[in-house]
Amino acid sequence: MEGSDIKVIRKGYVPVLVGKEGDGDDDLMEKLWIPIKLINHPRIVAQLNHSADEFGFRQQGLLKIITQDLHHFKGMVESLSSHR
Repeated sequence: MEGSDIKVIRKGYVPVLVGKEGDGDDDLMEKLWIPIKLINHPRIVAQLNHSADEFGFRQQGLLKIITQDLHHFKGMVESLSSHR
């Protein structure tokens, strides 16, 4: 079995692409695993609503969250995860 055929599914998490979109190959997005328990948190909901405004509800593939500061977003998720 080739490595590209293996899909890792993390129970209790949602995969999301987070970062900046560029022109074609310049996308600076990273795949993060967001705990399902955070999906309805107001700060995450606000980010998802912003993405819906940007991409619409019919986007293909993984959910995308646009942010200029990936490090800050990761810190926010970590902080929210530890307080739940």
